[in-house]
Amino acid sequence: MVLKTAIKQKIEVKIFPQQMLLAKLLSFSEKEMDRVITEELEKNPFLDIDNDVNKKDFEKYFATEGVIMKYKKKSLWEGGDFEPISQENFLEKIFAQIDNLDLSFVEKDIARYVVNNLDEKGFLLIDIDFVINYFFSMRQINVSPDTVRFVLKKVQKINPIGLATKNTREFFLLQLEKNNDDVSTFSKKIIENNFADFSRGNWVKIAKFYKVSTDKINDVVACLKKLKPYPTYGLNFSESTVTTVNPDFFVFKNKNGDFEVKLKAYFSPPLRINNLYKEQMKKEATNEDFLSFAKEKIVSAKNFIAAIEKRREVLLKTVRSIVDFQKEYFSCGDISFLRPMTLKDVSALADIDISTVSRIANSKYIETIWGIVGIKELFSGFFLKKDGGEVNAKFVMNKIREIILRENKKKPLSDKKIVNILTKEGIVISRRTVTKYREKIGIAESRIRKNLNAR
Repeated sequence: MVLKTAIKQKIEVKIFPQQMLLAKLLSFSEKEMDRVITEELEKNPFLDIDNDVNKKDFEKYFATEGVIMKYKKKSLWEGGDFEPISQENFLEKIFAQIDNLDLSFVEKDIARYVVNNLDEKGFLLIDIDFVINYFFSMRQINVSPDTVRFVLKKVQKINPIGLATKNTREFFLLQLEKNNDDVSTFSKKIIENNFADFSRGNWVKIAKFYKVSTDKINDVVACLKKLKPYPTYGLNFSESTVTTVNPDFFVFKNKNGDFEVKLKAYFSPPLRINNLYKEQMKKEATNEDFLSFAKEKIVSAKNFIAAIEKRREVLLKTVRSIVDFQKEYFSCGDISFLRPMTLKDVSALADIDISTVSRIANSKYIETIWGIVGIKELFSGFFLKKDGGEVNAKFVMNKIREIILRENKKKPLSDKKIVNILTKEGIVISRRTVTKYREKIGIAESRIRKNLNAR
């Protein structure tokens, strides 16, 4: 038997508990930190709220808790006062309108139940019988089909119009009700009687069915194009209920014209080690079990407090770097001013690990006077221009959308032709990328876009 010696190199990455805790806290939104801090306070008796430190600022925050700052100057970003307005999500606005309807208590309850059972487009997921059965079995309340229909009509008239309609057909008919001109009346007849042909774009068949000219059908097409495709079109409406986006940061310009970034602390009060338990440790100086327990909890409390502060520091440093990189965008809110930006760019600018930047970008939102934007939306790849410049991917998507909107409906543009147009404008892009972006923004291929207007 021969014994051999060998040298092996082995690289190990050790992650300390403090680093793991920080990484975990960075993944939470500011709103979620409310729950995290509350849970930690409940399970660690040595952790306490410091009511003495920054007490004035803390009380000042709670005096305006739950508000967002709305800029009220005529000239944007010139500094000045901010006017706080109540922050209501979409669902709360709908419920507020329901409260103002001339309905009984039960009818308003039905209306709220209906709104809570809409899909992401605002269509009703349940039928009238389901509503009746729910109120009978769960609430011991008898409601008639006529009562539910009455409530549905009331809900369908609030803003945005058409909420709780059953489908596109019913929603189109509701929108056409307000117009009494000949074109709208004829359009309504087509939706009522020929919806299948309408959905397939069989306009020639419809024209033959009604024995009307191409011009009259063209008028109908123009009329129907003005209708919203579904009730929540253009709104942030998500699965089964409304998504409430709670911003984690405020970005605004101060009186000196410089951008400021503020972390929105929904809760996050200053924390400290509980003085009462520190006194208890002195009394239990000979109790080894208690001292062991106390030391463990004190270390945990100190690590948690340090991680909270470090989290705040890392978040602000990262977002300040992003705002500094995207100054032009934050000045106007126009995505065409977004500079191509990668995680690596921000990592280098903020001197923060790229995985940390990614963790922050995937879960945080920024409030500006232009609205709320997800941090991850500020990142995009880029395309080279013939002159050596760069344009971001979102700008290219918008260009594709604009080109298709302006196209000759008689000859819808193929993806190859869109490539040629973009090339003439100096943007170097492949046909495959145009296809991918066109599909991403929900636009059908040229063959499907063809309609009777092409004749």
